[in-house]
Amino acid sequence: MKKMLLLICCLSLLLTVGCSQNRQSAEIDKIPKTDVSYEILFEGFVTTKPSKEDILPEKTIVFGNEADWLAFSDKYLPVTRSVATMFKSIDFEKYNLIYTATISPKADLYATSSKISGYKIENQNMDPIWDTNFKDGVYAVNDVNEYTLIHPFVILSLVEKSEIPKNLKNLSNNLYISE
Repeated sequence: MKKMLLLICCLSLLLTVGCSQNRQSAEIDKIPKTDVSYEILFEGFVTTKPSKEDILPEKTIVFGNEADWLAFSDKYLPVTRSVATMFKSIDFEKYNLIYTATISPKADLYATSSKISGYKIENQNMDPIWDTNFKDGVYAVNDVNEYTLIHPFVILSLVEKSEIPKNLKNLSNNLYISE
């Protein structure tokens, strides 16, 4: 009787573990695969004025050279550039820098964080793959009393040049970034 009870317990344990492993692998299969390998340099909120000339572009830009990055970051991200490169300098001979920003639909009240699970290259554009299972979001509440500021969420990543096609539409040298 004890052997039979032990056998039933072992079988139920095996079935439970096996089914949960199948469920986990099925959830992993649902995550879109990234087209390139990447390293995140910076992800976080930045503070900016809401005027049209100062607001960060809400798009993805691939910087392939230092001159374009410096012109863009001098205008939009002077402090963030210093923070992002504090521990790692960018070798533009080997890497492209990927800039992505999101702005909350209620930017005058709050901002929300996001997470990427990779990048996809489609229709000559490189775009982030947003992690739709990201549940640990952070909110930045904007002070609406005296002076209104907004807090876009910015992600800066490095991708090896060899992984990025040269005909991308969102390469910095194909965009007029120093408006």
